[in-house]
Amino acid sequence: MAGRFTTSTVPLDYPTTAPDPAAGITVLMWAYLTASTGTWSEVWRLRDTGGTTKFFFGAGANGTELTGASIAGSFPTSPTAMQFTAGTWHRLAMTVTGTTGTVYGAGATGPVSTGTGTVSGGGTAGAYALGGRSASDLSENWNGRIAAVKVYSAALTVAEIENEWAQYVPSRVANLYGWYPLVNATDLADLSGNGRTLTAGSPAPVTEDGPPIPWQRLRPRIITTPPVTSTPVVGSDTGTLAEAASVAASRTVTDTASTAAETATVTATRTVADTATATETATVTVTHSRTETGTASELVAGFARTLADAATAVDTAHLNTNPTAQVDITVHVGPTRTFTAVGATRALNDGLVIDPTRLL
Repeated sequence: MAGRFTTSTVPLDYPTTAPDPAAGITVLMWAYLTASTGTWSEVWRLRDTGGTTKFFFGAGANGTELTGASIAGSFPTSPTAMQFTAGTWHRLAMTVTGTTGTVYGAGATGPVSTGTGTVSGGGTAGAYALGGRSASDLSENWNGRIAAVKVYSAALTVAEIENEWAQYVPSRVANLYGWYPLVNATDLADLSGNGRTLTAGSPAPVTEDGPPIPWQRLRPRIITTPPVTSTPVVGSDTGTLAEAASVAASRTVTDTASTAAETATVTATRTVADTATATETATVTVTHSRTETGTASELVAGFARTLADAATAVDTAHLNTNPTAQVDITVHVGPTRTFTAVGATRALNDGLVIDPTRLL
């Protein structure tokens, strides 16, 4: 947003102090010409303590040419003078160091035009006005909008000026004398923290649309990290290296338990050529076969007697006995053992229930 000034608007004024041009001063802003007055119209003017003009800049005598001026004379931009185009935003600035003044002007985009001349006259700097000569003199009012005004007590470089034009918020805070965003024309506070609040008369500026810039640009974060190198391990290491892998493997094992499926976590050792210590580990899921050579306990539902086999296995089966009959039963337990139960007494019509999971 921006402050809208007209030929009847009372310029905004700070009548107390001002930067000393002898030490350096920069004033920069965005300005929009609504319509040319056909003559001088000022965006900013510096006065001495007695009210005499020290310098100003804005549209020159033809009403459209960007011009800086003092008692010593005026100086437009060169080699081709920048002309204000009605209905368009422009970037403006003026710097003074000693008696040398320079004006800078450009459209919303594009190259910057400059003009340099002599600045002299007046006494000690003591006040400045925005949008015209002063609160008591409306003869050269600006007819348009003004926004993102920054005043420095130092002469900024062209690069610094262009950087400040890019956003409302000051990028450079050193020597910041006054900052007036004018995003709300009724808020005339000096946001630099220096307390140089502008004063308004009546009628005062009103708020209209502002220039095509953000309040503050997003700055990319630059993170510097050391270069990363990756050395593939192909059976050899040249330093301390830890390799690890999680794998699923199927293998046949021999144990002395009866559980057919087991899980084991093992440390696998692989051969590598190291000049230092290398540790390689793998987590392996192991599934073993049903072949056993140790003590095993097999259960068959419905038959109960103790048998002996070639190993140290104790094989147990359960059978509901009945004295009315006798049956010979051969039961195969696992792929490597067979036992025969002879003379078991049971009813002929009894069903023999065998757990098939123990006979595979």
